[in-house]
Amino acid sequence: MAADRRQPQDERAEAEANLAEADRELARCRVLLSPSTIAKRLGVHVETVRGWIRDDKIEYVRLPNGYYKVSGATLDHLLSAK
Repeated sequence: MAADRRQPQDERAEAEANLAEADRELARCRVLLSPSTIAKRLGVHVETVRGWIRDDKIEYVRLPNGYYKVSGATLDHLLSAK
């Protein structure tokens, strides 16, 4: 039965891997991209992305200067749905 128990170093390695993945996900969320960058990555016209923003079909932020930005995580979601 001792073979069924996980070793502390195995648990630590798994925890570190999970933490690294969480850090990468957080970094993707912090990256803000312009509608034109999103459009280029998705292969659609920039007005299509602006329409999605206007219609609240994708998550975005509006900066104090009036520009719209979309997170890298939203781009990842859109790419995976494509």
